[in-house]
Amino acid sequence: MIDHERVKTMLNIVREEIADSKDGKVTIHDKSYATVGLRLRCLRELFGSLITIRSKIVQNDGESITVKAEVLLNDGDNQILLSDGYANKNINFVKPFLRSSILEFCQTSAWGRALGNLGLLGDTDVIPSAEEMLLAQGETIPTSNITVNASAENVVVEKEDTDAFSG
Repeated sequence: MIDHERVKTMLNIVREEIADSKDGKVTIHDKSYATVGLRLRCLRELFGSLITIRSKIVQNDGESITVKAEVLLNDGDNQILLSDGYANKNINFVKPFLRSSILEFCQTSAWGRALGNLGLLGDTDVIPSAEEMLLAQGETIPTSNITVNASAENVVVEKEDTDAFSG
């Protein structure tokens, strides 16, 4: 049986290790971000085989790929979902050198999102969106006109792309 207070304490120790680490961080516009590798390493060092990270390809149509990652706590024969995260990458919008490894790139992004959703963020308390990271790296992002019509019964989102990625 899992002791939930002990798990919380262990996760706080992992958060502190990530925040205190001098390695495994990148700085973009004076903000420090913990890499997925650092966050995963710190989690594995403390939890070992008590943690499973499961990845699943949700969609792959040749143009884009969506991966779901789950962080699971192993409790005997049971697994408890701690967090999950999704990532979607369009092959046309990634740098050419990443196109041959788009699945791995997408999987790593999904892991990072799942770890972030678990609170394993590093020096910042925010989870940057893909758009924020692109802007921080000096890239342009597609602009869209988005209209949301909502009522208690249904929500309709209409999106019209007005620009494409460039850079």
